[in-house]
Amino acid sequence: PAWRKLKSIPFRRAAIKRLIHLVEENDIRLIHTSDLWMNYYVWKVSQKTGVSTVSHVRNLLNAERVQKYLFDKIDCIISISNQLKQPLVQAGIPVEKIHIIYNGVDLSEFTCDTPKVNVLRRDFEPIGDFMVGMVGRIEPFKKQKDFLQAAFEVLRVRQDVTFFLIGASHAELGRGAYLAEIQSFIREHGIAKNIVFTGFRTDMPDVMASLDILVSASAGTVMIEAMACGIPIVATDIASSSEVIEDGVTGILIPHNDIHAMTEAILRLLNDVSMRRQMGQAGRRRAEERFSRVRNAQLTQAVYDNLQKLPYGREI
Repeated sequence: PAWRKLKSIPFRRAAIKRLIHLVEENDIRLIHTSDLWMNYYVWKVSQKTGVSTVSHVRNLLNAERVQKYLFDKIDCIISISNQLKQPLVQAGIPVEKIHIIYNGVDLSEFTCDTPKVNVLRRDFEPIGDFMVGMVGRIEPFKKQKDFLQAAFEVLRVRQDVTFFLIGASHAELGRGAYLAEIQSFIREHGIAKNIVFTGFRTDMPDVMASLDILVSASAGTVMIEAMACGIPIVATDIASSSEVIEDGVTGILIPHNDIHAMTEAILRLLNDVSMRRQMGQAGRRRAEERFSRVRNAQLTQAVYDNLQKLPYGREI
């Protein structure tokens, strides 16, 4: 509402003044923001101080939001995928201002070494030989219900599989309607003994390494973590999935909202130990080549250096 915007003006001005003081007092030469709503503030600070500005794009934007959040005023934009870059270009942002830097993970934490303890077997005593997981907070966007529908179909063929939903639920935040919906699905279809809710975990490298297959219906860094652990992936072909996963090499890409395709891909991997092993090995190699945290930092530093007109590698 207009009244709310008017009411916020004094607070915005005060925030900008504080940022200007911080920049000048500490001789800050570059500001990098990961929140698009901060673009306005860093632009205003840049006008006053000449500080360079970088904005990180991690979500899909439309032309209206590109304009609203003043991306044209930012010196440089980092996008985590080509797919997220395209709307920026279509909205008129010069291509040369946009750099693609994929998310990276710590390859020393997420490894393909066999874990000393399979934490999922230790903590939950799953049924059968195989463990298939989906990682993410339990909410409609993550599509856990699709995962459970595929689980039901898989279990009609073979019962030696346990399906793990790994992540916190909205019930823990006081919003549990979706959790109740998928729990109802589990009861109605009689698959409770093959389904495990792990809740929030702080040991994700060990959890990921304990899986046989990761399923992702919403893209995200979890796919990179799985590849780093040598775990084959079934993923819906949305967002940046096709830029992370090499279809048929490091995982299997399936159409969006296609439960049958998800079921068939899971069964295909369960039935072929050689394919699982080869995809896992290829995934680790791909993670090392393109998605390490070190590579991410080096490319980001190169962007900083270019803005500051310093030789590559020199600290700002």
